[in-house]
Amino acid sequence: MLVFLDTGIRLVELMNLKITDVNQADCTLYIRAVNSKNSIGRFVPFSLRTKKEIQTLIAEVRDLQLEPLFTTVYGKQLDPNASTFRD
Repeated sequence: MLVFLDTGIRLVELMNLKITDVNQADCTLYIRAVNSKNSIGRFVPFSLRTKKEIQTLIAEVRDLQLEPLFTTVYGKQLDPNASTFRD
């Protein structure tokens, strides 16, 4: 949720992020053209606080040998078409 709020990217873009889309040195995310609304890839900056959380997340995901940055509890990539929120 922190990445979503800090960057302002769209939900579908967030769900489709891969570990390789994260540039920790520059504190940027690469939003791939195929996942963007206007079919143009772009770089989106994030804060140092978000960087720390992403580093923690990547350490956990890499242990599982997963490519998607955000996964379900079962280790599968999130499905943008199945996103729901609970009250």
